[in-house]
Order: sequence, then C-alpha cells, then structure tokens
Amino acid sequence: MEDKKSYIDRITVQLKKLDTELDKLKIKADKAKADLKVEYQKQIEELKVKKETFNSRLDKLKASSDEAWVELKGGLEKSWSELKTALDGAASKFKQKENE
Repeated sequence: MEDKKSYIDRITVQLKKLDTELDKLKIKADKAKADLKVEYQKQIEELKVKKETFNSRLDKLKASSDEAWVELKGGLEKSWSELKTALDGAASKFKQKENE
C-alpha cells in the first residue's frame, strides 16, 4: 500500500501536469474570438473552482495524521476525478470549437 508521502508526491506531480493543461486552455481562451472567449473563460472559472476544492482537500490530507489520511484519500480521489473529467471535457470542447 502506498504511504502518505508517496501519495502526496504522486498527486502533486499530477496536479502540476493539470496546471500546465489549464494554462494551455487559458492561452487558447485569450486568443479566441469574442463570442467563444466568454464561453471559454466560463469553463476555465469552473475548472478553477474545482481545483480550489481539490487543493483544499489535499491540504486537509497533508495535515492529517498518518492513520487518518487513508480515510481522506477517497474524497480527494473523487475530487481529482471530477477535476480531471472537467478539464478533459473543456479541452475537448475547445478543440471542437476550433475545428468548426
């Protein structure tokens, strides 16, 4: 079973990759036509809210005892899944709109 430190390290690496993808979406939004820009910015704001929720849960997990972190891991995994799904969906929509 993965220990707390290894888990946090792995999640931190994944979060950095997600941040990179989010930055790419922000660049696309900035370059988009006015009508799409508003839609893109709305999706990015929604992603930011999900990321803040994830970060809050990650902070709680980091502060938890070595025994309690396993219980918090489930909520963090759910939050990560929601964040990743939202990012993938936004990226897909951005790409689809570019090809229209």
